[in-house]
Amino acid sequence: INGKASFDEINISNCSATGNGGAIYVADGGDLSFAGSIASCSATGNGGAIYVEDGASALISGKLKLDSNITGCSAQNGGGLFANGDVIVQNATISGNSATKSGGGIFANNNSSLIIGVNSNILNNTINVASGGGNTEKYYGAGVYAKGQLYIFDATISGNNFSSTTNTFGGGLYTENISFEIINTSFQGN
Repeated sequence: INGKASFDEINISNCSATGNGGAIYVADGGDLSFAGSIASCSATGNGGAIYVEDGASALISGKLKLDSNITGCSAQNGGGLFANGDVIVQNATISGNSATKSGGGIFANNNSSLIIGVNSNILNNTINVASGGGNTEKYYGAGVYAKGQLYIFDATISGNNFSSTTNTFGGGLYTENISFEIINTSFQGN
């Protein structure tokens, strides 16, 4: 997406990319508004469901009583969502996604601004830790990994985990070199 795009009550499933953004890639200057579901998508790079470039923005939001969902997607970083730009997640559930490096549910990079709020759930996302002797790789944020601005309110972050406990940090949330604000949010079983 290299302009303004709005998806309302859309279901996307079983798609893949050999780079970033298994279902949707929002390019610099792009503006995405998404209400619907994305399931079982993958990227060999980042953002199993959605990849948002620096200079782009995305709103993932449910409408009325219908939540938006990103589920069962996979990538190296940001199994569900990878953000370099500005992203708002509200009335949405990001669940059952996986990454092989960091951010099982969401990866928010250096220049990003990530807001998770208003009845949003980050649930049961996983980092698949490489096994074998001599593995020195570090894995961060099974639920959310944030390096940019971060605001979380009225949300639930629960059941996010790593496939192993070797070199793992932040089951529910891992932040790096940022200030953040968290209000009225539940963290359970991460």
